Amino acid sequence: MSQQGCLQSLSSRQHVIVFFFFVFSTPIKSFVCPYEKFNAPPHRYKESSPRKSTHKLGKIVITLSTIIGGVGIMSALAIFAITYWKLYSKSKEVHCVLRSHNLEYIHDIGPDQIFLSNTSTAFTEKQEPPAKSFTLEELKLSSKNFCSENLIKAGGSGVVYRGVLPDGMPVAIKRFSGITDQGHEEFQNEIRLLQNGHSSAHVMQLLGYCSEQNERLLVYELMSHGSLLDYLKGGRQRLPAVILDWKTRISIALDSARGLRYLHDLNPPIVHRDVKPSNILLDGNFRAKVADFRLSKLIPLCEDSHVVTRVIGTFGYLAPDYSITGKLTAKVDVYSFGVVLLELLSGQNILFLSEGGTTEFLVHWAKPLLKDKKMRRLVIDPGLREDCPPKATELMAGLILSCLELDPDRRPLMVTVESILTIIADIPTVKAKVINKNQ
Repeated sequence: MSQQGCLQSLSSRQHVIVFFFFVFSTPIKSFVCPYEKFNAPPHRYKESSPRKSTHKLGKIVITLSTIIGGVGIMSALAIFAITYWKLYSKSKEVHCVLRSHNLEYIHDIGPDQIFLSNTSTAFTEKQEPPAKSFTLEELKLSSKNFCSENLIKAGGSGVVYRGVLPDGMPVAIKRFSGITDQGHEEFQNEIRLLQNGHSSAHVMQLLGYCSEQNERLLVYELMSHGSLLDYLKGGRQRLPAVILDWKTRISIALDSARGLRYLHDLNPPIVHRDVKPSNILLDGNFRAKVADFRLSKLIPLCEDSHVVTRVIGTFGYLAPDYSITGKLTAKVDVYSFGVVLLELLSGQNILFLSEGGTTEFLVHWAKPLLKDKKMRRLVIDPGLREDCPPKATELMAGLILSCLELDPDRRPLMVTVESILTIIADIPTVKAKVINKNQ
């Protein structure tokens, strides 16, 4: 082959040489044209001056091509990496912003759109929301037109009635009072948080809703034994009045702790913000469920805490740090739950009349006594003092004091609270029964 033909063959194979250089990372020391070696006459192959000059030129071309190609590829990879990182960072930032505002924009969407943007998984055409949409006429029929004999309780946000669905299932129907901005927001907030049908046996199940004309209603499973508040002194007294034994109280505490832990472990986590006895409901076997998510809030995935512009909750159960700073974390629920544990231990409501006839705030009254081993017994409900094991009392006192720490970092997580209550529940008691005060 002629010298010109060899150079043309060499030029046509430069891209192949560069490719193998990058794939196998093997330096190319020399390249001899195969046609030149096998087809050229011996005297032509052994020429010195022209052949060496041409061979040197070929090596220079290969080296320059390799360098230019390598720089080009590395530049392209660098540009791709930088672009991807910027897009990822921007996406994460937007995700955090959306998460942090996910409850603020609920009020702006109509009641028919509440299922369009879910907190974790958006419903598709093949998925149906677990919460059923009822008509107002259906709920009127099931509650006998919201008659007074089916009234369960009345609160600031609405009235709860007993009802029976066409399939015979007993339900509780919450009818919101009026269409205020706050009521409408709370209505949509509760649907938004519960619409996925939570799998926990310790969280109240939302069965359905109604948004028709000026009416807003929510339908829940019926809890036949009311709320924990009904069994506290100073709370709503039920007939027949009963004193819950130690085992039943610990069971209620443990069920509630499991419900709160479930909420805190969700992705993103839910902070209840209104943990109190009236929001702990009891079924026919005194098994407890956490209820009422009107004020609950999601903590954005990208934040360990969230600062709110409006501090809401119930006096006596609000964590001091949350009241002052507006910083919302799961530890806010832990503090409130500590107050509930104190009420379970003492049988008293958050505000009660002392033996001297003065109104006492339960937390301020009980904390010094719980710290003193000799005085601790005074906090225990008199009906439980013979029933409550000393070791269980000691553990319960320590748990309550930990939950009521002023520094949120010193409060335990709900998983720890649940573990300690499990230990307390396994400690045997002297007796375990519900005592009827009318006997």
